[in-house]
Amino acid sequence: MDSNSIGGILIPPLSPYNIPMGTRPRTKALKANQLKGELKGDLAAYEKFGLFQRSVNQNTAYRYRGALLRYQIFLGENPPSLAATCEYLGLLRKNGFDPSTLRVYRAALAGYHQWRNEELKFKVKVPETSVKYIPWEIIQRMLELASAKPHDELILRLMTDAGLRRDEVVHLKLNNLEGSKLRFRGKGGKERMVPMTDELQKLVDQFSAGRPRDAYLVELGEKGVYLMVKRYGALAGMTQDKFVATIEAHYQGRRLMRRKLGALHEMAKASIGIAAGARSVASEIAFLVEKLALIKGHIGTIERTLVKLVDETEEGKYLLSITGLNYIAVAGLLAELGCFRSYRTA
Repeated sequence: MDSNSIGGILIPPLSPYNIPMGTRPRTKALKANQLKGELKGDLAAYEKFGLFQRSVNQNTAYRYRGALLRYQIFLGENPPSLAATCEYLGLLRKNGFDPSTLRVYRAALAGYHQWRNEELKFKVKVPETSVKYIPWEIIQRMLELASAKPHDELILRLMTDAGLRRDEVVHLKLNNLEGSKLRFRGKGGKERMVPMTDELQKLVDQFSAGRPRDAYLVELGEKGVYLMVKRYGALAGMTQDKFVATIEAHYQGRRLMRRKLGALHEMAKASIGIAAGARSVASEIAFLVEKLALIKGHIGTIERTLVKLVDETEEGKYLLSITGLNYIAVAGLLAELGCFRSYRTA
């Protein structure tokens, strides 16, 4: 009987790592959760000099950071190594992690080992799935709804006409425009050049006129693009019957008027981008911006005048020598108190 058996039953050698998994971690965790915790040692060096320098977008880099934090918990006080990584990934597979999720962990750890000039060999078989295409009728309807809002139509056409991904739309700059083509670095850091349709070209010319070459074309974040596309997709793809059924299911047991729900659906389809309303709102915003600039100018003039008045008074020089008092505070005190010579004990 060897030392790794008891009563003839083989006992696997104990692992030096923190094996208990507890609850399965979220792979699509909130960015705030992915930022919690501090990477240590070699993993911290990789975070500083390798992780965010890779040819992946920032959201993917944060997901990889969350995977590295989980890996660090597994390691405990042990240093990272290829053997430890393979054992960790094997444990994830044993715990029933989905292959696509397991691939995220492998990609995060493979990047770390590649940074160390090591090759991680751990195969993950992801079952093939059929690609789901959006019906052309839905895309046309989305473009029709967005036609009253050129900025929204620009974003949609960058995706539908030029085939850009969401993060590529967000990071597209004016210096990526080359005549009737777009040149940029896409997924994997590969350079792509795609032609623009006539409709897209007109929108690009409209939003690039008179702007610096290093400016972003759409000036909207990834979440804003996602919500905008989702809104148009919901309106374009939801029939009146489906809309009424959804409302009735939500308010089950209450009296609802189907005719009014149908009218509400028709109004919602036309509520995105009413041209007259958009122009009036734009005019109001422009007026408010001018008003704000005028007010800021008046405040600046008043402050400069107060500084000159305080410098001209003898009391102002003494008050300014007190820590914590600035020109505005001193001007307020002098306005309230007046000349110090008016007081017997001054």
